[in-house]
Amino acid sequence: MTRTPEVIDVWFDSGSMPYAQYHYPFENKEFFEENFPADFICEAIDQTRGWFYTLMTISTILFNKSSYKNVLCLGLINDETGQKMSKSKGNIIKPWDILDKQGADALRWYMFTSASPWLPKNFSIKGVDEVIRKFLLTLWNTYSFFIIYANIDDFNPLNYELPVKDRFEIDRWIISELNITVKKVNEFLEVFNVTDSGRLIQEFVDNLSNWYVRRSRRRFWKGEEYECLLTVSKLCAPYIPFISEEIYKNLTGSLGTGFESVHLEKFPEPNDLDIDNDLSFKMCIARRVVGLGRSVRSKANIKIRQPLQNAIVFAGTGNEKINAIRHFEDVIAEELNVKKISFVSNIEDLVSYNIKPNLKLLGSKYGALVPKIKEALLNENPVQTALKVKNNKNIIISLSEGKVELLPDEVLAEATDRQGLSVESDGEITVGLDIKISDELLQEGFCRGLIHHIQNIRKEANFEIENTIEAHINCSEKLRKMISDNIEFIKKETLSKILDFDITGDLFKKDIKIDNEQIKIGLKVLK
Repeated sequence: MTRTPEVIDVWFDSGSMPYAQYHYPFENKEFFEENFPADFICEAIDQTRGWFYTLMTISTILFNKSSYKNVLCLGLINDETGQKMSKSKGNIIKPWDILDKQGADALRWYMFTSASPWLPKNFSIKGVDEVIRKFLLTLWNTYSFFIIYANIDDFNPLNYELPVKDRFEIDRWIISELNITVKKVNEFLEVFNVTDSGRLIQEFVDNLSNWYVRRSRRRFWKGEEYECLLTVSKLCAPYIPFISEEIYKNLTGSLGTGFESVHLEKFPEPNDLDIDNDLSFKMCIARRVVGLGRSVRSKANIKIRQPLQNAIVFAGTGNEKINAIRHFEDVIAEELNVKKISFVSNIEDLVSYNIKPNLKLLGSKYGALVPKIKEALLNENPVQTALKVKNNKNIIISLSEGKVELLPDEVLAEATDRQGLSVESDGEITVGLDIKISDELLQEGFCRGLIHHIQNIRKEANFEIENTIEAHINCSEKLRKMISDNIEFIKKETLSKILDFDITGDLFKKDIKIDNEQIKIGLKVLK
């Protein structure tokens, strides 16, 4: 083995890369000057004293400036507990094990979005699985849902040219959110922030799937979803190249539009004219109310299919949030499955607070003053004190000895819901649900539960989504009356042309239980 005589030092030679790769200055002078300095270089932090340094040193000597404009310095990857990966420790993860099982796109998205690239990363296989569950499957299922209904209706996006301003409000909202996302993603990528840009895309896909598509199933909406999915495939191409390619080619291939590959497309640019910030704000507030209301249902262990009479909202003293909630009042009522939305101007109408000192912290600090502090707290407005605690603000009380300023964790604020209500708050908006369930509401809840089971049995029987069916039910006399009283509603929701109580014959049968009542259901596709 002999040393190549032209090599001075391997790191010194690596620092000559910007010129050596073009054989400059012996040739390619114009090409070199067009591409020098580089927009960015990217390596891990262990290259700081090697490549980063020699690149800058040699370039400064030759040209009096750096050979790169930006450095993306990557943190090192550790195991799940933060330990350096080592074969001797047995804590290494072979890349091909991840690629073969979870896939390259899942690994890439996890590496981009779990933490900023320049921070040390504790690698977690569970984290990669979570990427698949929370993002990739959501994106793919949304795409698959679109394909199913587009094929059923023979949808052609080339025939859909309705101006955005003339579309339904929820369509204008999703197009606005799409353009807001495109705009912010571009802004983040301009400063090499792949982490927050990826998280924005993930948030949009969640909005598309779990709000827009779910709320739009009963009407024609495919033009907007096509536009969103096509744009998302372009946005995601640098992050998840394989899934993006599959979605893009399937959306454009049969139409003869687009390029051979999504990677030949221009990166999306926002259309500012389609951004409606007021609509986005109103929808955001409405969704916060829905989120709080669902938390109430979860806390009270009341399923969303069980209708309730009333949702009561406190949204502060300003009109902006209240107007937003009123604007989407019907949407909120439908999402929370309540008959009406009411407003209160005082939070005390929803919740009361028991305020007391945190004796563990105050005892050693104030000693003999603690009883006086307790008495002074009782004289304060409990709601105002509780809000200060929740918003991490200090509480100032007056004693005969002078003013005392208590830290938020030195005061305990225990919330008590008003009788008949269950309440949740995010600090700005408070939502209470009337959890009393009348016989009429109970009956409606049963019917919705029955519909849910019939729809699941349809899937289990592999019926097509558009199939009309016969539904036959065997149940108690009490349930038969409830079904008979709501028969047209149940038939409409389940695409049943026939619904009776004769369960004989060639049927796909299933035993179910609703509220401890045994029910046998038989279904059959109508020819």
